This record gives sequence, structure tokens and C-alpha cells, in this order.
Amino acid sequence: MVDGTLRTRGEGGPDTTYRAGDSFYEPPNAVHLVSANGSDTQPVRFLAYFSCDHDTPLSVAAP
Repeated sequence: MVDGTLRTRGEGGPDTTYRAGDSFYEPPNAVHLVSANGSDTQPVRFLAYFSCDHDTPLSVAAP
């Protein structure tokens, strides 16, 4: 996390809030249910790094 707060929830997990300076990991094939700015007044910025197989899609629609 670079600035602000990010609220996320993956399938089967609780809502989690990350703040500037925090880091997090999402396992392969994880389903995103929530990815939202954790603030009504401040922007959020984060840096994402993907390590992936170039022969498969980076993301697909959830069933």
C-alpha cells in the first residue's frame, strides 16, 4: 500500500482493510468479492505485482 486505505474480501474470508505501508498476498485463482477504497474522502494508491504464467489469462469472470 502506498497511500490511503484499501478494503478487500476474498471468497470465504472476512473484509480486511490495508493501510499505507501494509502489504498483502492473494493466492492464485483467488476470487475477489470486494475491492474498494476504505475512505469516503481520501484516495487510495497501491502497487500490484503479478507473477504469472503467460499462457493463461490473468483474470476471468467469477462463476
